[in-house]
Amino acid sequence: MKMKLTNLFFLLGTFVHTCFVYSQEWVQLNGYNSIGRHHPITIGNDNFGYMIAGQSATFSNNLDDVFKYDPVSDEWTQISSFPGTARGYAYGVCKDDDAYCGFGSDNFGYPTDWWHFDMATEQWTQLASFPGEGRNHPAMVHVDNKVFVGLGSNLSGNLDDWWEYDIEFNTWQSLPDFIGLPRHHPFYFGIENKVYVGFGHGDNVLSQ
Repeated sequence: MKMKLTNLFFLLGTFVHTCFVYSQEWVQLNGYNSIGRHHPITIGNDNFGYMIAGQSATFSNNLDDVFKYDPVSDEWTQISSFPGTARGYAYGVCKDDDAYCGFGSDNFGYPTDWWHFDMATEQWTQLASFPGEGRNHPAMVHVDNKVFVGLGSNLSGNLDDWWEYDIEFNTWQSLPDFIGLPRHHPFYFGIENKVYVGFGHGDNVLSQ
């Protein structure tokens, strides 16, 4: 039997200047009053964190509900549902109050719809759909007013394509393929105007 995972934890860091000691400890916060889940979209701004969609932890049903976490009151609130199809394995990236979400898998396959979520107003806007193949577990990085997306997997297997979404013009552009092995569930991040991608699950061995 799988556990119902509804608790939230955060890592508390303390810096002591006089002796240059940095210590960390985990603190358990309030869980939310709903079904446990895996592979939701998680985003946040300076005020709230959001958990969007995912799959139920017990039956792997696709979900479309959205919960907002307030760190000041340590409380969760359910808000309006995600307007796309219920799904798991989708991803989102954000900067300030603007979040961009999509991909994953739903009851019909691998959707290619693409969404903007304004965390200041909690309003959704559908954007230009992704022109490539839908997928689970892509890399997705927000840098320099663009979102870079690629890799992941679907029924065709692991992917190695790479794409750029221009936020200002609401357009997608295909870029040269990733030069490493095709893979899904890579780890990734952006620093200034550079994107870093690596690791993940390859076709035969763990990709490096």
